[in-house]
Amino acid sequence: MKFKAAILTEIKKPLEIVDLEVPKLKSGQVLVKIFYSSVCGSQLNEINGLKGEDKFVPHTLGHEGYGEVVDVGGWVSKVRNGDRVVVSWIKGNGLECEPILYGGINSGKACTLSEYSVVSENRIVPVALNNKLEEYAPLLGCCIPTGAGVIKNQIEDISESRVLVLGLGGVGTAACIWSSKAAKKTYGHDICADRKNVLSILGLQEYNNSEVDYVIDVTGNISAFKFGWEKLTKGTFIMVGNPPKDATIEIDPFDLIKGNVLMGSAGGDTDPDRDIPLYSKHLQDFSIIVGNQYKLEDINIALSNWGSERKPIIRM
Repeated sequence: MKFKAAILTEIKKPLEIVDLEVPKLKSGQVLVKIFYSSVCGSQLNEINGLKGEDKFVPHTLGHEGYGEVVDVGGWVSKVRNGDRVVVSWIKGNGLECEPILYGGINSGKACTLSEYSVVSENRIVPVALNNKLEEYAPLLGCCIPTGAGVIKNQIEDISESRVLVLGLGGVGTAACIWSSKAAKKTYGHDICADRKNVLSILGLQEYNNSEVDYVIDVTGNISAFKFGWEKLTKGTFIMVGNPPKDATIEIDPFDLIKGNVLMGSAGGDTDPDRDIPLYSKHLQDFSIIVGNQYKLEDINIALSNWGSERKPIIRM
C-alpha cells in the first residue's frame, strides 16, 4: 500500500511530498492511519539544521499525532486493530522496535507527517475521544505532556508557588493552563503581542516583575534565559526549550550558592501511559492552543506561518 508523506530531503529546503510504500511490519511495529498531526518547533529546528549534523536525511518528520491502528507486527500486545491512539516521541510501555525504513527513506519511531506511519509500540497510547476533540488530540503527543508535565511532574507542591512561563507558544500555553489549575499565581511572558492574547483568554496576567518561585522557559532563547534567571531569588529555573546546538549560557555561581536551582526537562518527565489518558480528560481546556488546519500538501505553508499564528494542525 502506498501513502503520501512529508520528507526532509535537504537541510534548509522545503519539505517534499512523496509516495512511500508500507513495509512488512516487524516485531514491535504498529501501522497507524494518521488522522491529524501537529507541527512542533523541533521540526523547524531539524529543517534549519539547528540540531547539528543530520545523518539520517532523507527522513520523515513529525512526532505528535492521532490516528487508528490498522495493523500490528509480531509480539505487539498494547494495541489491536481499530484502536484510536496518540502517537508521541516520548517513550512509554511496550516494545522498542528496530529502525524503520521506507525503501531508502529513514523514519523515526514516532513520525506523524504522513497519511500512514509505522511506529514503535512504545510510542503510542490508546486514547478514545469524542469526534469533536480528535483535531486537538495531536497536542497529547508532545505539546501538552511537555508543558503540563513540567508542572505536574517536576514541581513537588505548586499550591503556594508563583510561576512564570516564558514563551506562549503551544508548550508554554499548556504549562500556563496546567499551572493555573493549582499554583498560587501564574504569569506568562512573550515578546510577541499576538501570543500574549492567550493570557487574557485564560484569565492570567502578563508578568509584571513580581517575585516568582519558578521560571519555566520554553523558548530555547539565551536572552530569555538571562531575563528569567535574573527574576529568581531562591527559586528554580526549569529549561524546557531547545537552544541551538553549541549555544552556551552564563550564570554567576553565587546565584546557586544563594539558593537558586537550575534544572532541565525532557518531555515534562512524562510517563505517557499514565499521563496522556489524564490529560485527554482535560483536552477541551487546551483547545486555545490550536490554530489553522492545513492539508499535508500545504505543510510548507504551515511551516512558513510558524510563530505568526497558533499551533497548526495537519489534517490528512
